[in-house]
Amino acid sequence: MAHPSNRKKKHRRSRKDPDRTRAIQQREDAKRREREERRLREEAERKKAARRKRLRSLAGPVLVGLGVFGAAFLLFRPTGGPEPLEPGATVDYGTPTPVSGDYAPGDPVCGVFDEPVPAEEAVAALHAGAVVIWHDPEAGVGDDLAALAGGYDSHVLVSPNPDLEDPIVATAWDTLATFASPQDPIGEFIDAHRLDGPADGDCPMTGSAEGG
Repeated sequence: MAHPSNRKKKHRRSRKDPDRTRAIQQREDAKRREREERRLREEAERKKAARRKRLRSLAGPVLVGLGVFGAAFLLFRPTGGPEPLEPGATVDYGTPTPVSGDYAPGDPVCGVFDEPVPAEEAVAALHAGAVVIWHDPEAGVGDDLAALAGGYDSHVLVSPNPDLEDPIVATAWDTLATFASPQDPIGEFIDAHRLDGPADGDCPMTGSAEGG
């Protein structure tokens, strides 16, 4: 019988093994990205369903009784919605990343900007159906976001914003999502909300804006 001291000892991997720690982190990151992608898909489906319901509710004309004149149709449209501002006017949106409101006049422009885009210009882009990606200039993610925007020929705007509390904030009309890094599913957000603004307007990737 072999002496106990001659038995080979099994070596267990240390709990502090950097390879093991890295593998666990990668799995956690993959799960987080999967949850975020699922959330964005579900959100996109909810928005589409709500939009279809809203269109159905507005499809029929409104019949109103007009006394001695009998029945007639009263045609109406919503009032008080977002409108173009006077040239040079500004808006206090109450947030550094607005998702709706009155907007700068003129044709909006999209692209990648080195200087912060005025909020009124950004809302004009959102109104035309663009997705605006704000990023903290201290986060060092501008180049990665510029590369992401390069995959689109219009309706994507990337701008630094020193007032953010998160590294990246993606906005569309009435929609906002925060991201920790360019590796998060920002592209999913763009694909779900791009060209989904109140107006069917152009937003070419010029990379410059007045006042920017």
